[in-house]
Amino acid sequence: GSTAETGSPSSTGHTGITGDTGSALPTIDCLAIPASPVSFNIVPGAKGYHGLVFTDAGTVIGSDNNSLIQSDAAGAWSVFLPGTGSMEQLDRMPDGTIVGIKGGDIVSIAPTGATTVLGSVPNAYGIRVGPDEKIYVADWNRITRIDPVLGTVEVWLDPGGQFSPKVLDFSVDLTKMYVGSISQGGNVYVIDLDANFDPLGNP
Repeated sequence: GSTAETGSPSSTGHTGITGDTGSALPTIDCLAIPASPVSFNIVPGAKGYHGLVFTDAGTVIGSDNNSLIQSDAAGAWSVFLPGTGSMEQLDRMPDGTIVGIKGGDIVSIAPTGATTVLGSVPNAYGIRVGPDEKIYVADWNRITRIDPVLGTVEVWLDPGGQFSPKVLDFSVDLTKMYVGSISQGGNVYVIDLDANFDPLGNP
């Protein structure tokens, strides 16, 4: 399908959705995007394999393929959770809970370090917490949606071999999902979403 955005660049889409503070999400003007940073600094001690998450305190958590490591901007670091092994992607729930992929399991990690398996998605790679606080997972074949409250695991999108979903994210106005594929030359597909964040039409 077409990857062109529709509507005005500053459209806010799902106007009922609010941010972590309960306030309305900001309007994003795609015609006035801030300039890219002009300098980069390596954070000593920080680790990250395929994903990073930020805490409310401003530290960053990532995997060193053995444990989750927490670091601040100055390079002070500590082991947040030992023995996690290799974890693919990471994302964060609004309450600070981390979700990640360990083998074929989708796990949640509370700020205390307590770990819970939410479901199994073999070959999972891409993961995103949706604006509905459900977890969307790409596994190279399909996209699965997990409800961590109800414990349900459902196939959200099966492209039937049209493409191989690897990574995914929502548009800033929450009306679309973008899906990067590993096959078909690395194409990016766009999926229109309804008010329940279910797919509309064909990618």
